[in-house]
Amino acid sequence: YFPKMNAVRIWLSLSAYRENPTRFVQNVKQAVDSCGDLDLLVVPVVFNRWVGNPAWDVVTDQEVAADFDATFGAYLRDVVTPLRGDGRILAWDLCNEPPLIGGELAWLGNIHAKVKQINPTAWTCIGTVTVDQTRQCAPFEDVLTPHLYFGGYPDYVQLAKDLGKSLISSECCWGSLDDAERVQRVRDELGALKNYKIGFFPHALYESYVADLHRPQYGFVDKPGYMAFINMDGSLRAGHEVYNEFAR
Repeated sequence: YFPKMNAVRIWLSLSAYRENPTRFVQNVKQAVDSCGDLDLLVVPVVFNRWVGNPAWDVVTDQEVAADFDATFGAYLRDVVTPLRGDGRILAWDLCNEPPLIGGELAWLGNIHAKVKQINPTAWTCIGTVTVDQTRQCAPFEDVLTPHLYFGGYPDYVQLAKDLGKSLISSECCWGSLDDAERVQRVRDELGALKNYKIGFFPHALYESYVADLHRPQYGFVDKPGYMAFINMDGSLRAGHEVYNEFAR
């Protein structure tokens, strides 16, 4: 459907790792191999702090406050080590939408330090949602990756310039249950991002049961509207070939 697509952002699952570490690591490697076969770079999302409806694989406040290496060390070593120096990994997304409460910045710093310890040349990033969050997280990011759903592009461009870092929107394109309305939102947002020379990962590729990637008939509240480009049956969502107007 999207022959010019050159990278994907994939969410990992700490709970799946804890269920079966060996199988999980094998599956991550297989996913990266599949992406490599398609000439796609990969941004693995290591942890998630965003709480949707339904909640999905959220790292709790208690875990953030716990002993870091005892809680997360094995997971990071097992996932990052096999992909050390792998050119198919564009960057490690350390955490999706951390609210930066309590000691969370220190926790992010620990993730960053561990990933860099395992692979010193790896790029890192964090999925932030405000300019202030992006500024606070910048010391742990080689490339800034805010989620740009609601504009504010000049502020992020200026921040990236001030910090001397690249800028990619690792989520964008607000959802809608109405296909035509969603297509217009995709066109508006990607047009603006391209105008500001900001790279982009539209959210999200496939329909699933994860919050915001589903339709309400699955029994979940649909707040931002359906956000997938490809339906659960594998068909392209109506009009969503619009992405190809902006890819290169």
